[in-house]
Amino acid sequence: MHCGHCKNHEAESAPISFAHRTPAIPSSLAFFELTTVAGESVVTSLAFPGMAWLGSSAQAMARRMTQAVQSHLIDKGRYLEAVQINDPQAFERHEIEVDIPGGRDPLLQPARRCRHIAFLSTGPANTPCIGYVPALGIVTLAEAERLRDAVVEAVVLEHRRSGRQADVRRQVAAQWFEQVELAQLPLDLVFHSAEALRRLKNERAEPLLPAVANEMSTGTRTAIGLAEPLKAMGRAAEGRFARSVLVIGAESSGKTALMHQYARERRDRAAGVPWETSAARLIQGLTRDGSWQQALTALCRELAERNVALYVGHLSELFEVGQYQGNSVSLGDALREPLARGQLMLLAEATPAELSTIDLRSPGFSALFQAVRLPEQPEAEQERTMLAAVAALAAEHRVAVSPEAVSELIALQRRFSPYSGFPGKGIRFFEELILHVRGQPGAVIGRDDAIAAFCAETGMPRRMLDARLPLSLDEVDGFFRRRLFGQPDALSVVTNLLVATKAGLARSGKPIASMLLIGPTGVGKTETAKALAEFMFGDARRMIRIDMSEYADPVAVLRLLGDLGGDEGVLIGAVRRQPFSVVLFDELEKAHPSFFDLLLQVLGEGRLTGGDGLTANFCGSFVVMTSNLGAEVMQRTPMGLGAQRGDPRSHFEQAVQQAFRPELFNRIDHIVPFATLSAAERAPIFGREMALMRQREGLLERSAELTLDAGVAAHLATLPGDVRYGARDVQRVLRRELLLPLAHALSPHAYVTPLAVKVGAGASAGQALDVRTELLQRAVDNTPLLTADALAEARRHWQRVTEGPLYVNLVNQLFRLDHERRRHEKKRQRAPQLPHWDGTAHAARARELAAVQQQAQGLFAEIIELEGQALLALVGEADAPPDLAAWRTRFSDFKQRAFHVVRPDSSVCTVGLYAAPALVATLHAAWSGLATLAGFELRSQVVRLGDEPHKPSPRAAGAEEAAAEKKREDKREDKRDEETAPSPYLKFPWPQTSSRKSLVVGFEIELKGPAVFDYFRRESGVWRIWEGDRKSDAWVSVRNTPLSGFETPANVHRQHFFDSRPVHRLLKQGVLSDPHADWRSPFPDEPAWKRLLDSQFDALMDRMLLGEDD
Repeated sequence: MHCGHCKNHEAESAPISFAHRTPAIPSSLAFFELTTVAGESVVTSLAFPGMAWLGSSAQAMARRMTQAVQSHLIDKGRYLEAVQINDPQAFERHEIEVDIPGGRDPLLQPARRCRHIAFLSTGPANTPCIGYVPALGIVTLAEAERLRDAVVEAVVLEHRRSGRQADVRRQVAAQWFEQVELAQLPLDLVFHSAEALRRLKNERAEPLLPAVANEMSTGTRTAIGLAEPLKAMGRAAEGRFARSVLVIGAESSGKTALMHQYARERRDRAAGVPWETSAARLIQGLTRDGSWQQALTALCRELAERNVALYVGHLSELFEVGQYQGNSVSLGDALREPLARGQLMLLAEATPAELSTIDLRSPGFSALFQAVRLPEQPEAEQERTMLAAVAALAAEHRVAVSPEAVSELIALQRRFSPYSGFPGKGIRFFEELILHVRGQPGAVIGRDDAIAAFCAETGMPRRMLDARLPLSLDEVDGFFRRRLFGQPDALSVVTNLLVATKAGLARSGKPIASMLLIGPTGVGKTETAKALAEFMFGDARRMIRIDMSEYADPVAVLRLLGDLGGDEGVLIGAVRRQPFSVVLFDELEKAHPSFFDLLLQVLGEGRLTGGDGLTANFCGSFVVMTSNLGAEVMQRTPMGLGAQRGDPRSHFEQAVQQAFRPELFNRIDHIVPFATLSAAERAPIFGREMALMRQREGLLERSAELTLDAGVAAHLATLPGDVRYGARDVQRVLRRELLLPLAHALSPHAYVTPLAVKVGAGASAGQALDVRTELLQRAVDNTPLLTADALAEARRHWQRVTEGPLYVNLVNQLFRLDHERRRHEKKRQRAPQLPHWDGTAHAARARELAAVQQQAQGLFAEIIELEGQALLALVGEADAPPDLAAWRTRFSDFKQRAFHVVRPDSSVCTVGLYAAPALVATLHAAWSGLATLAGFELRSQVVRLGDEPHKPSPRAAGAEEAAAEKKREDKREDKRDEETAPSPYLKFPWPQTSSRKSLVVGFEIELKGPAVFDYFRRESGVWRIWEGDRKSDAWVSVRNTPLSGFETPANVHRQHFFDSRPVHRLLKQGVLSDPHADWRSPFPDEPAWKRLLDSQFDALMDRMLLGEDD
């Protein structure tokens, strides 16, 4: 290690002389280079035993270590830590033998002896020395005389701690290194004086600007209709008296587009592009090293030195960050001084409402900017701007947008979102549509696409927005009648209101409609609002409910709007988050009178501004109010002879006029009276509530079957109750007459006891319901439990297969190929003429392996999901357990594919079939059908005798002499066959086109497909075939070779070829079996035979993947 000291001691501070202050300065570090059998190297260091480098050398690691120590320690003045990186100077190489004790199971975890290379430092007696085992990363410290024993003990402890003792494969893996070498290499380090360290620290100071901002992305599209504001901005931000610029305009009026157009022009003029950030990113970047105030000062200095303008987006956001406990100064407040001094050039934007809020928070802050105002364009000009911008977007992305689609969207937004900002919101709407369909050939966005996207954004049904679609009055009326009972007049008003909305006759610039639902409690007013939300927006939860009894004083009313710098307003925030909804003001008469001033603004203008300056748009909402005004008087019984009730509508209208000011009464579109419910009208309500009762937890999770007689609802409706409370009295009666008796009937029984509960109406009106329980005899269904166990076993089986040696080999190959890819790309950077990695054979191999690995991961994710479904079925949360058969089929395909990828040589085989001519044709047809059914490719050839066999003629006149002569001739012929070469076989492609018609010996079939050889290899051997009482033998030979290299066995057409061979398969009475195992299949029945072979092959694949079979 070399120390560089300053030459001039007088000019600089005195250098630090480590040679005098430290007793030992490291001159070298010990690196250990381990080489595997495959030639790959692993380098590790004694100084950092937990680190290792693959595919590198000790010299390269020494250079990297030098750079790391120099930059991270010495250049930062951490000299003491640097000099402590010290290795012993002398090591001795030792080959030590370690006896690893066996585990609990001596067969699976036997005791064994392993050898490791260890390096031991030397030293005098009783001096601590270091021992290091590079292959295991073990460092041991002990006295010199017992260091070797300490290393052995450390190796045994490491095997126990890491689980290596119980896994022989991991023990072997630790000894795969063919060569282990020690290299002690110097580190060339340069130490600095104190003054030099200070200079380095200043030079290392990173600029703040890249950490808090980026250069503005200018793009290529030109802003439309902003020529005059663009000139004004250029005059304000440039020149001798340049100032920060604040662009003021309504929401989505083009403020951001103006900023990007200005940045684009500055880029074209080479005047420097502004940098872009936000308040959140700014405060995050400034607080990385402590207090943001000090960092902000450095940032302002850096911006001034670079002469860079900073675009911060919405100016109001600067006042929302930076404050914390003990500090009330926001980021905007801190920028006031540098802005006033002209040390900082900011570009920002704000709406008029946001600007008012800023002036309230920090008076005079906006005066530090040159304001550029965007005037509100006329509607015709806005439409032209939007058409031109959408056309430019469509041309840029090569997507066609019809003008009809743009016009339809403009009409919808004018109608339902008049305050949402034009033309910016419409342009962004079409930008999302264009980005969604770009790249599709012939992509066109038409009117229907625009309406569908608007419906998806708002939740409104298309039949209410598309003038070309009819609206069925019967369908609307039926929808509400299924949810509300006994209010025909009220439902008629709601239906007519929706018809007017569909026709587009409602005035724009206000809510879609406003209704005051008035009547007694419990008659369906709130339910009407929920039904309206479900019909118009697809979900009953699209309703914002404000209970006005909570806003009975003026302070509470302010909570609806929010306050300056405080929490968001309850009403303002809810409507801004969900502008297309039903807004329900429940029990309106209980609100404080100051709320009615806000309601006037909502009903008259369709908008409301909160205390924080944000505006909520009610033009896409239905405003529904409920009240009980006049209900008590209406429910009183008329007194006197011939007394009659008055008209409910006029009665309630008179009550509303007396309670509310005329200007509020006149702004309500519809006053909808609700009448008291009769007994007949309460019956369907009882029916609906009983249906909901069945979904309660106490009945769903209990093993009980509840049966309700048809007359129960009608019986409950006749029971006495207080009609003044309407449907709320239904709940009271239901709880008293049904729920409590039902609870008393269920309580004596255990929760899991199967019960049959029957509820019948009383014998006469006014009597209690008849509730009876009986024990239910129910068969126990163990299917969910068995399915869950089978899925768990399948998952464990997947884990065993993917942890087996064959799959591990696959993953290792993929890892090595990925390493090879990185090396190839590095070489290609130096030599661009090299071919791209994707075009190499190794890349194709890597893609094949990666596909198998991805398939394995997909199977695991699928089995985990299936287990979750099975558990849901087990606890009764799902109707039926999932089916495992499809997953098992895909898992079998994966195993076959994985085996094929790792051992591609098993993808071809040839099957030789040899038997008597009549029999061999049947075997050939059966094998060909089976191979085709299994999905393998095949081609066949027929094998015939080359020479006609010699057939001796009987010379004796008698039959006995002829037979004897034939036997003697056969023996002579067999002897000649043994002494001379057999007659050659002739082979012809099948179907045969040659005219040669000699004796057929057999067929040979070449099969190709994943693991085809292993699929059929167990079928080789003698097949004994019985035809009645007569037997004949066939020879089946399955070899891992193509058809061109397959050799026909000699003398296979002779009977003595079969004499000494054992029978492998037995075919008798149409059943193929294995005489040595329980193995049977109909024959020739290819599907049944295939199922048997599939099961046999699947078991074979498991054994091979787990390393249990070669």
